[in-house]
Amino acid sequence: MQAEELWLRALPLLKDRLSPRNFESWVKPSRAISIEDSTLFIETPSEFAREWIHRNLLGDFNRAISEVAEGNYTVSFRVAEAGSPAEESVQTSGRSEDIALPGPKYGILIPKYTFDTFVVGNHNRFAHAA
Repeated sequence: MQAEELWLRALPLLKDRLSPRNFESWVKPSRAISIEDSTLFIETPSEFAREWIHRNLLGDFNRAISEVAEGNYTVSFRVAEAGSPAEESVQTSGRSEDIALPGPKYGILIPKYTFDTFVVGNHNRFAHAA
């Protein structure tokens, strides 16, 4: 059985066992890259994702892959190199939209809160010295 086929057959099991948020965040952006001996290598989009999956979902991954393969398989994770499909799956859409953020009602600064009216006291001496 090929790595991609094994992975595609394990995805429904993982989707049933994991919360929708965990599946979408951690499993969906990952992909199978190869099988060596009885180890399925899965590519993750980042080092953080690799560590998080290894720490929190490794048992679920191993069980799902072993059930689908009908054998004793283990899972190992690798970080995607730049430009690989797993790495590209977490990139933004490339659209840049302006988002209106709430701002002050009276311009950029409120006149009574400028340094012209700053009073130096025991609590803000360090800030004033900067």
